[in-house]
Amino acid sequence: MNKLFSLLVLGIAALASAADTPGSSTRTCRMLYFQAPFDAPEKVVLVVGKESTDIDLPRLTISAARAKLPSGVVRVYAALKAPTKAEPLPENTPFTDIPEAMSDALIVLLPTGQPGPLSFIMLPVEFHKNRAPEGAVIWFNLSDRIIYAKLGNATVTVNPKGSALCMPTVGIDEPYVVYVDASPVPPETETVPIVRGSWVKEARMRNLLFVVPDPSRTVPRIMSIPDRLDAEPDPNAKGGNGKAGGKPPVTAAEAKATKVAEAKAREEKREEKAAAK
Repeated sequence: MNKLFSLLVLGIAALASAADTPGSSTRTCRMLYFQAPFDAPEKVVLVVGKESTDIDLPRLTISAARAKLPSGVVRVYAALKAPTKAEPLPENTPFTDIPEAMSDALIVLLPTGQPGPLSFIMLPVEFHKNRAPEGAVIWFNLSDRIIYAKLGNATVTVNPKGSALCMPTVGIDEPYVVYVDASPVPPETETVPIVRGSWVKEARMRNLLFVVPDPSRTVPRIMSIPDRLDAEPDPNAKGGNGKAGGKPPVTAAEAKATKVAEAKAREEKREEKAAAK
């Protein structure tokens, strides 16, 4: 009995140790560099505790590589090379803290305008694009203002450092009116307009919108990245010839979500036409 108890205690201790080891959990993070200067590095090294991961920095697309994160609040550094005992991280190494609640973090880099390859700030946001159906608009608010948006007849409120999904109630390839406003900041007393215009709901596409602070203007800037509705490729998947497979098909959950969203949009259009008569 004592032997069994001892083995149980050792097993629990081993699990607890693994949970505190970087890369042992299912949490990950990727990176996106907005408005990167011409001489920006093509990759950086993300340092989490004693672990280092090379991350690519493509322009206006999300990095393919991921860094694994442990549980809890995690401090992530961005460096040009992995630290060693002889050469630790410089004191001015940029970093950000990933909140405990973020399981799929996207670290957005914004240039500071200062010289140097690591002259950027790092802003994390939760990223769950695979939950969004065709035609959806996914908002990521990295500003300190609340964002209010109306896309066609669909409305959404995005809190600071938060994300939200909005489904325009129009058919594929149809335009819809867009209104986007930001909450006031003293001495402002009313919401401030950011966008007035129209967009188009494209087939097999989602739109990723990042609301980012812009020191050159009084209101945040909206950066858009079109995103194809394809599941991410499995790097371990093999094709019939033994070679790495291409992109897998859309998951059943995504297909169902798309059908539900389209049915809802058709029903709302019917109600609008009925009300107009």
